[in-house]
Amino acid sequence: MQEYRAIFGENGRIIIPAPLRNIMKLTPGEEIILRYDNNSINILTMKQAVKEAQNIVMQYNKDHISLTSSLKQSRLEETKYE
Repeated sequence: MQEYRAIFGENGRIIIPAPLRNIMKLTPGEEIILRYDNNSINILTMKQAVKEAQNIVMQYNKDHISLTSSLKQSRLEETKYE
């Protein structure tokens, strides 16, 4: 685990140190997620958050069925009855 120091500034701003920004491949203006858990704040990129969500869904999709295709098919069937 690597640790970095930062200063909590005016208006609640924290500057993420450059080495950490580089490790996380953060770019200016990029949306991030701050997750508070057990007295800690964790920073995730949107890409990391999406990957976590996909992994959770895959735990319940053991047959690896394309959920997108399944949704499209379901929507097509619904339009038949409109």
